[in-house]
Amino acid sequence: MSARLLIDSHVLIWLTEGAGRLSAEAAEVMVHPDTVIFVSAVSVAEICIKNALGKLPLPAAIEADPRSGFQAVFEQMGLTELDLTLGHAARLRDLPRRHGDPFDRLLIAQALEDNLTLVTHDRMFGLYGDLKLLWT
Repeated sequence: MSARLLIDSHVLIWLTEGAGRLSAEAAEVMVHPDTVIFVSAVSVAEICIKNALGKLPLPAAIEADPRSGFQAVFEQMGLTELDLTLGHAARLRDLPRRHGDPFDRLLIAQALEDNLTLVTHDRMFGLYGDLKLLWT
């Protein structure tokens, strides 16, 4: 049951909060020892922007120092950082405009470009038929 997953920004938030909001299926796949879980730099950027605007509180360790706070979460949970590449960005040109959120569009482009399954609760992602999804 190994998988290569890209988690949506809200899933990263849930993990930092320790909230058990994942579906049984998502939790089972994510804890499998052969599963690789990627977190996009795009998600960290989105979370940090929302936090700076006062729209999203974060755990104290992340609030104090987002770089080391997120790094600690990544290490603690065995998450792998996914940088935004030229290939990801170029994929946006041909991506249908079914979803208007620029952060979500970047995650979709990354998942498609790198053949990753996107873990999300956002039903808008379902509008992309060629996108592999794991619902939370």
